[in-house]
Amino acid sequence: QEESNLCYDQYHLKLLSEPNPEQNPEPLPQHSMSWLAFVFVPAVCASVLLWSRVRFTQQSKKDEDETYEDKRRDPAWAAISVAQLNDLLKAAAEKFRNDFQGFTMHDINRLILQQICHEHGQCYAHFVNGQDLRLVDVFVSHAWLENFAEFVDSINAAFRYWPVKPNLWICATALLQSIDPRIVSSQVGVGDDPSEAPFT
Repeated sequence: QEESNLCYDQYHLKLLSEPNPEQNPEPLPQHSMSWLAFVFVPAVCASVLLWSRVRFTQQSKKDEDETYEDKRRDPAWAAISVAQLNDLLKAAAEKFRNDFQGFTMHDINRLILQQICHEHGQCYAHFVNGQDLRLVDVFVSHAWLENFAEFVDSINAAFRYWPVKPNLWICATALLQSIDPRIVSSQVGVGDDPSEAPFT
């Protein structure tokens, strides 16, 4: 009986010590893993590039379909670049010299923007960009009574570390400025619902 139990125990230990191929499947050979990586990684990269290309093509087609006149009627296409805002500051400083130090947006509007809008029949953003209108990236809210030079400095500081500077939507340059309040009202809206204002 003892011998029988000993044989059973030895057989049981042997079974436990032997690996079970079902529980421990053999790992894939190294060359198989390399082959999978060689095929899978480029396939994923190609899919991402293809998706990006399709999205870019769709956006380009949309921009092409939107004519210049369509863009002129859309307030979103009345943005200026950060560089163009700085050009406006430089032009005002050179034209008015010492008087420029205390200029607010009201002064820039009255002495520069209104004259350009009246002469060319379009907002300043459309005037400086011609056929290559800029689509808004950033909506800028500000006070018209603030010093204009300090306003421009704050814009430069806000986007100093942006590798690609955004297109700015600023009401003074995006709307047709006029001494006629009816022209201004027609652009900003006079109803009770702000969402119905043309530039919203």
